[in-house]
Amino acid sequence: MADTDTHMPRYQQLREAIRTKIEDEDYPVGTMLPSEHELAQEFGTTCQTVRNAYAALEDEGLVRRAQGKGVFVDADQLGTLDVGDGRSFRQSTIAEGAQPSVRILSHEKREAGPWYARLFSIDVHDPLYVIRRVNSVNKTPLSYERTVVPLMRFPRLEGINISVFSLYEVFGFYGKVVDATAEHLEIVELDAKEARLLGMEAGRPAMAYNCLSYDQDGLVIEQTRTLRRGDLGFYTVHY
Repeated sequence: MADTDTHMPRYQQLREAIRTKIEDEDYPVGTMLPSEHELAQEFGTTCQTVRNAYAALEDEGLVRRAQGKGVFVDADQLGTLDVGDGRSFRQSTIAEGAQPSVRILSHEKREAGPWYARLFSIDVHDPLYVIRRVNSVNKTPLSYERTVVPLMRFPRLEGINISVFSLYEVFGFYGKVVDATAEHLEIVELDAKEARLLGMEAGRPAMAYNCLSYDQDGLVIEQTRTLRRGDLGFYTVHY
């Protein structure tokens, strides 16, 4: 921290050093920052000093602390986050006064293949990122999702913890806004695996949403199939 003002308190010097790394994208938006112990070793200081620096950056909206997961670079004060009028599961749940949580079941890369290549307007060999997750409200499982995203449009997506940041927020990191969606709703019966993930009995009804999200250029940037519990979920349409 040789370039910082030595008259500043130690934690403020560290805060400025971390801020510079964020602004220079040494720590990209959405990625997890080093642990308190790692930063303390790197900068020759104490864990408490690192903790104070992170707290100051969190107050400024530059980082986000996720309990039990770590500290992540946020975008609120970087001028990069614009998710439009659409709201993610996390944002909608908080707006309703409830506590959301996301459990990532799996995430993997695969080739697009002909069908997804046509859907996303990409090459058949371009990579996709496939995410499976369970969304809960107040610790009760509400929905099971399988989401497919063209990785070439969001090349650092693999390094972003999507249980901390919603995909809408990630899209905003890249200057993308969900400008329109196309949804198909049907009522289905849960199979044994789906029912177990949602804490229900097999054969119970659920609402299945098949959704395509379009960016401001009219390109499909996300394809999601959501199974939502029929005993807890509801669907509202404004027109």
